[in-house]
Amino acid sequence: MVRVHQEQHQGVGPAGVQRAATGTGTSQRALTLAKIHCVCHAAACAVLTWLHNRERYTGHAWVVFCLQRLLQRLDAGQELSPVFLPEVTDRLESQLEENLLLSITPIALGN
Repeated sequence: MVRVHQEQHQGVGPAGVQRAATGTGTSQRALTLAKIHCVCHAAACAVLTWLHNRERYTGHAWVVFCLQRLLQRLDAGQELSPVFLPEVTDRLESQLEENLLLSITPIALGN
């Protein structure tokens, strides 16, 4: 099983990453796998941040919106659901008006 797994991901290990970084022998498959890995990691971070801080963050619109944006990275044909857009934009606009960092955790900006 391990041998099959290794053969399926040839060129994706440290040597494959080094080749991709130097531009020699860049494997399109390796780059695609790296992109998918990064999107999955970002999605996991968003969900875990939301789960860990549910009592601090009201609503779940930002995490749904974030996951939709990440899905667009993998499939450009995906469109954002307009359901959560007003809540997210209202929150960002209020943070801007209050001179806060545009974030899920508002932080006051310097004057």
